[in-house]
Amino acid sequence: MTILIVDDNDDFRRLVKSLVNEFGDEISECTDGSEAIEFCNKVMPDLILMDIQMKHIDGFTAAKEILAISDKTQIIILTQFDDTTLKMKAKQIGAYDYVIKDNLLQLNQLLENINKSSGE
Repeated sequence: MTILIVDDNDDFRRLVKSLVNEFGDEISECTDGSEAIEFCNKVMPDLILMDIQMKHIDGFTAAKEILAISDKTQIIILTQFDDTTLKMKAKQIGAYDYVIKDNLLQLNQLLENINKSSGE
């Protein structure tokens, strides 16, 4: 599985990469939504782990644009905001799930589910 981590915090991207490393054949990183869109126009990953609040283009805007290019890519929103309205917005744009940064261990279960559903 190819994974793209999109977050403006270097330390957080490294942490997420260490948590999902066993699931990814290739793991790439971007610092904001505009970089993620540019990356996905060249190489479409199987999974994107996307923060919401970033400079230039936010995660929701980037996710919408990326999902318009490929409906096969799964996007998991990773955010510090435990907010029902934002969770509903993530679902409306087509995100696979919404994970609070304080609960990153949930990622392992989600990635296992994605692997099972894709037959890997």
